[in-house]
Amino acid sequence: MSSLSDFLGEIGRHPLLTPEQELTMGRKVQEMIALTQRCHIAGGKGPACDYTDIEKRAIRIGEKAKNKMIEANLRLVVNLAKRYQGKGLELLDLIQEGTLGLTRAVEKYDPKRGHRFSTYAYWWIRQGLNRALSTQSRTIRIPVNINEKLTKLRAAKSRLMQENGIHPTSAQLSKKLNISKEEVEELLACELRSITVSLQGVIKSKSDPSELVDVLPSEETPPMELAELAERSDSAWSLLDTANLTPKERKIVSLRFGLDGTNQWRTLAEVARHMNCSREYCRQVVQRALRKLRRAGVNSGIGEGIPIESE
Repeated sequence: MSSLSDFLGEIGRHPLLTPEQELTMGRKVQEMIALTQRCHIAGGKGPACDYTDIEKRAIRIGEKAKNKMIEANLRLVVNLAKRYQGKGLELLDLIQEGTLGLTRAVEKYDPKRGHRFSTYAYWWIRQGLNRALSTQSRTIRIPVNINEKLTKLRAAKSRLMQENGIHPTSAQLSKKLNISKEEVEELLACELRSITVSLQGVIKSKSDPSELVDVLPSEETPPMELAELAERSDSAWSLLDTANLTPKERKIVSLRFGLDGTNQWRTLAEVARHMNCSREYCRQVVQRALRKLRRAGVNSGIGEGIPIESE
């Protein structure tokens, strides 16, 4: 907060410009920009960049005029930035983005039109603030044109709630904004999808308060289930080693019951395609192999953990 106070105190020491000073400094800035652009167009070298002493002096004067116009209008940036507080960016960040818009306004200001610079700069500053909020305030970025529509949608929703006392429907918002009902529903869905919640957020509960990450379902296999699968796989491989299966029987059984490391059962048709043979042949091989496995597991006691069903 001290840095903000220092900044506000600093900009308060710069006096405001009179309309005549704005026009004079605006002409000097435009002259400076014309000279620097001449060199830029030439690629930064050549005769276009060989400034005379008078031109060098004009560039220095133009740079000073540009800085004075920016310093004198920083209070306008702060006033506008305060209106955008609480929308996702800190005040200092908003002031920084607004200052970039002000700088652009100084460079584009045409004093020949005769209007006040503050009136012209207002649009550029607000444009910089709106773009900053659109691109930086959300984890999920929304295009600038969609964000502008969402802003109008929220304003219309707020007005209708004040007028009617109830949450407006899509049809009411459509009539208020003069757009189709489908577009309103698409904007509402876009706003809903852009909402993000921290996984460390606490779920309010009197009995058992916990974080959101603790109650969300996980797509990963639980550790206990992984341990059980590993144990069953080890038992199955031990049984396969003692059942005296042929290499083909061993391969087909492994594919059929996911003992090839995938833990995914395959249908007889899938196994047949993989082995390049008929489904009926695979079924007979599986039946024959299972009989051998049952006999081998009767005395060992390790055959209970593997499946023995077939199609």
